[in-house]
Amino acid sequence: MYKNVALTGATGTMGGETLRAFLKETGFNLKVLARRSEKNIKMLSPLEREGRIEVVWGDLADYESVKRLAQGSDILLHIGGMVSPKADWYPEETMRVNTSAMRNIIDALEELSLTDMPVISIGSVSQTGNREVSNRFGRTGDPIAPARFDSYAMSKCIAERMLSESSLTRWASLRQSGILYSKLLGKANDPITFHVPLNGMLEWATVEDSARLMVNICKSDIPDSFWKKFYNISSGKMYRLTNYQFETLILKAIGAPSPEKIFDTKWFALKNFHGQWYSDADVLEELFSFRENLPVREYFRRLASKAPSYLKLAFLCPAFVMKMFMGHVAMNRTLGTRYWIKSGNEARIDAFYGGMAEYNAIAPWKGFSLASPDPDPDEAEVATLSLDHGYDESAPAASLDAAMLEKAAAFRGGRAVSVPDVTGDSLWDSPVEWECHDGHRFVLTPRTVLLGGYWCPQCMEKPDDYPRQARYNGFLAQVVAPLHD
Repeated sequence: MYKNVALTGATGTMGGETLRAFLKETGFNLKVLARRSEKNIKMLSPLEREGRIEVVWGDLADYESVKRLAQGSDILLHIGGMVSPKADWYPEETMRVNTSAMRNIIDALEELSLTDMPVISIGSVSQTGNREVSNRFGRTGDPIAPARFDSYAMSKCIAERMLSESSLTRWASLRQSGILYSKLLGKANDPITFHVPLNGMLEWATVEDSARLMVNICKSDIPDSFWKKFYNISSGKMYRLTNYQFETLILKAIGAPSPEKIFDTKWFALKNFHGQWYSDADVLEELFSFRENLPVREYFRRLASKAPSYLKLAFLCPAFVMKMFMGHVAMNRTLGTRYWIKSGNEARIDAFYGGMAEYNAIAPWKGFSLASPDPDPDEAEVATLSLDHGYDESAPAASLDAAMLEKAAAFRGGRAVSVPDVTGDSLWDSPVEWECHDGHRFVLTPRTVLLGGYWCPQCMEKPDDYPRQARYNGFLAQVVAPLHD
C-alpha cells in the first residue's frame, strides 16, 4: 500500500473523481497540486482546512510546484493537464503545459533522488489516432499516430515518450479512453461533437471505474512486472460502442430525439478523430479489479439521473428546434465542420473528410451505411484483427537481441544503426540508434519502440505526412492505409 499519495489534476474530471474516491478511504495522506483559481480555492480550501488533504498551490508547468508535490510522497498519480475540449481551442498552451508537466516530474524526482518512486501517468486513446472498422481492435504497442490538428494527442505522445525514456524505474503509462461522466451530457454545444465519425468507435471508461483504478493501485502490493509498461483503460466489453450508438444512448438518456432527427450526416467528420476497441484492456482489471460492471444502458440512465434540471426537460423541445441549434454549433467559425465547408478550409476538409468529393458523397440518413460490428467476437477473430508489431512477441522478454531489433526496424522502413552488445532485460532499456526511411537518426530504447509503438520523433510530429510515410513503413501502413484507400 502507498500511504502518501501525490495527485495532479484533482480539480478535473478524472482527477476530481479520484480525489472524492480517496476521501472515502482511510489510511491515505493525500497531497494535491492545483492552480490558485477561484474555482479551485472554493473546491479544495474547505478540505484543506479540515486537514483532509494538503494542497500545493502552484502549476504543473512550474518546476518548484511539482518538486514540492513530490517531496514526502510514496507514489505520484499524474492525471492533470490540459484536455479536450479546452485543448482544442488552445493547442499551443496544451502542448506547453502537458509536455512541461512531464519534464518537471522527471527532473524533480531526479533532483530529489526519487527515481524509484512509483509514477502512474495517464495517457490517452488519442495517441493511436483514427481507426477504421477493419482495425477496430487495438492494443498497446500499436503504431503511435495522432490525428492531424490534435495538439492534445501529440502532447501526450511527447510526454509519454519522455517518461519511457527517463531514468525513472517504476512508472506505468495508462492510456485513458473516452470518459463517461455526468457533465458529458451538457457538452453538446461544443463543435467538436461533429469531429467524431459516426462509424468510429470507443471502448469507454466510466469516471467511477477510473477513480477506483487509481485507489486500488495505491492499495495494492504491485508486482515488479507491472512497471515500465503501457496499458489501456476501459470499463470492459459492455462499453464497446460505435459513435452512432453512443449518440443514440446519450440522447435517449435525456429524452431527446434520435440522431436522425436532430443531426445531418454531413455535419459529422468521416475521419481524423481517434478511437478503437481493445484486445488488452482486461489486463488492468485482472490486476486491480476496478470495474463496477454496470450494464452500459443502465449506466446511461444513471448519468441522466445526475443531469442538470434543464437537460431533463429536453423532451419538451421540438426536434426541429434542436436541429437548428445543433446546426448553429456546427457553424462555429473555428472548429465547426459546416463552417469549414462554407469557408472552403481545404486543410480541415482534407483532414476530416478526405476532400470535397468525399464530403459530397455522404448520403443522408436513409442511405447512410452505419457500421454494427460484433463487440464481443471470439479470441480467434480478435487475433486476426490484431496488428503486426514487426517482431516475435511470443518470444520471452529475456531473448531480445539485435536481430529482433533489426527485423522490427526493417518492418518500419528503417534500420537499427547501433545496438549495444547486450541482450534481454539489459537491452530493453538500452539506448539504440535507429534510422527511419527518410534518413532521420534518433535514439530510443527498445521498450519505447516495441512496447510503446513509437518510431521516428520527427516523422511522428507530421501527421499530414503519414500517408506518404506509410508507403515505406509497413508498421504505420496498417492503420494509415485503410483510412486513405
